[in-house]
Amino acid sequence: MRDALGDTLAVLSHNKVEFYAVPPERFEGPTGRIEALEGGRR
Repeated sequence: MRDALGDTLAVLSHNKVEFYAVPPERFEGPTGRIEALEGGRR
C-alpha cells in the first residue's frame, strides 16, 4: 500500500476485486460533499 503513492488500489483474489484501498483524503472529499448536499444527514 505504501508503494501506491496515494493512488487507489484494487485488491484481487482469484481475479475478482475483494476491496479497494482508497487514501483518506480521496474518500473524505466526496463524502463531505454528499453530506453537504443531504444537509448533514446520515
